[in-house]
Amino acid sequence: CTPQPNWVMSKRNGPAGAAAVQERRNDNIVSASVAFVVAGWLVARVASNFFSKQTSENVSSGFKAENAFYYSFYSQMITAETWQLGIQNMLADGLSEAPGYINALRRFNIYQEAAFGLAYRGLEQLFGSQLVL
Repeated sequence: CTPQPNWVMSKRNGPAGAAAVQERRNDNIVSASVAFVVAGWLVARVASNFFSKQTSENVSSGFKAENAFYYSFYSQMITAETWQLGIQNMLADGLSEAPGYINALRRFNIYQEAAFGLAYRGLEQLFGSQLVL
């Protein structure tokens, strides 16, 4: 007798076999979700420990040309008085290409910097100012 795949066995065993296969799938989804949350927590913890030992000027000076450019938009978003003002500064940026104003969000494709800046501001609202820059 050759071993059969699970889906064949579930058809032979009827609803009980199909339920067992579905239960294993649910267990896998739960296990993957728990692993994802734990991994995210560990990465956040390591990043927090690293950046808590660094000053904001130290972090930004460690970046080279292009990275520093993109970090400046993220920094601009999280240091703005309000998130609306941060977005407005990105939509009408007068620092990147003088003398006019440009839509830096579209021109430099900095949507991810805006999203992470907004996420940081949201987490800061939830957990207070114990988050590090």
